[in-house]
This record gives sequence, C-alpha cells and structure tokens, in this order.
Amino acid sequence: MAELILQALIDKDEIHRLLTRYAEALDARDYAALDEVFTENATSNYEGIGKFDGREAIKGLMHRALEQCGATQHLLGTVRIELLDDSHAQARCYLSAIHVGKGQYDGKLHTVW
Repeated sequence: MAELILQALIDKDEIHRLLTRYAEALDARDYAALDEVFTENATSNYEGIGKFDGREAIKGLMHRALEQCGATQHLLGTVRIELLDDSHAQARCYLSAIHVGKGQYDGKLHTVW
C-alpha cells in the first residue's frame, strides 16, 4: 500500500513538472520543447480561445499568439492532478499570463487568466 501511495506522489510530481516545463517553454519561445510536453494526440482547451486537438495544432496556436509579444510571463497555480489509472491522468490548473506587446501592439500589456 505504501508503495502505491509513493508511486502516486511521484507520478503527480512528474505531471506538475511537465506543467512547469510548458510555462517555461512558452516564455523562452522554445516551441520544440513543447514536443516533450504534449503527446501527438494531446487535447488542450484554452477558455475563451478554443479547443485544440493534436500537438501541432497546440504548438501552432502558441507560436501565432506569442510572435505578437515581447516579454511574457506564464504563471501557474491551483494545480489539480487526477490519476485515472496506471497510465492515464488528467490535470487542470489556473494560468495567469502577462504579455508585453510588440509591433502594432507595442506599449500594450495583455493579461490572460
């Protein structure tokens, strides 16, 4: 029983680290790093923007959105991770993202939460 609890904690920590890598990749504009974050058949739901199916669709959205920005800061909080079985989990977290505009958006600050 203790081994199962320990494994669940390890699994949840790995998923939490994955969420952190996502935020770091966006701020660094390291779109290739998103290959380590999303599986090919990943689904991501960005409230107010839409649902995106597949890693390439998610990466495309991030690239299009962030190319309009200068500096960004993606902050994650209230992380909830549910282990569904031995090989599946579902995670949800809040995001507060601060974007400094560039080009036609120069001097503008856009916050998403």
